[in-house]
Amino acid sequence: MLSNNPKFYRALQWIMFAPLLVPICLVVGAIEGIQKMAGTVIQQINAESVS
Repeated sequence: MLSNNPKFYRALQWIMFAPLLVPICLVVGAIEGIQKMAGTVIQQINAESVS
């Protein structure tokens, strides 16, 4: 019954790979946030130095 159920295999894949995907997503999101923050800080420094 379960051997021919594609939903079961999809759920099993999520259960197996979620512990790997969640930390990777958190790290990638943190890196993107740091890059945006650094860009904003650089723009503010440049704007303050000009005026």
